[in-house]
Amino acid sequence: MLLRECLLRRIALLCAAVGIILLFVYSSIDSPKRTKISEVKISSIGDKVEIDAIVSSSKVSGNVLIFELDDGDKITSVFFNPRIEQKIILRKGNFVRVSGRIAEYRGNLEIVAEKVLLID
Repeated sequence: MLLRECLLRRIALLCAAVGIILLFVYSSIDSPKRTKISEVKISSIGDKVEIDAIVSSSKVSGNVLIFELDDGDKITSVFFNPRIEQKIILRKGNFVRVSGRIAEYRGNLEIVAEKVLLID
């Protein structure tokens, strides 16, 4: 009985350690790459990026918030089903950090925003 409990504890400890290692590896693989708008290329489609820029325009169309980011270069971004907080953060003139994936829409590159943060 004692041997069985000791073996179960070791197996549980090993599973916990492997789980923590896998979470660490996954988080480093899926973390967004800090980039500038000028670095966004066709080859970037599908990449997760994080961009700091000024919102140069913003409008709501149905359940989509369409906004343009400007850091010297410009790119259109979309945020699907935005809550009131995202609508406030993504007002014209605000300096924001946008995390999302690069996509192509009607021949143009855009960012499909997943997370936005107001930067002071």
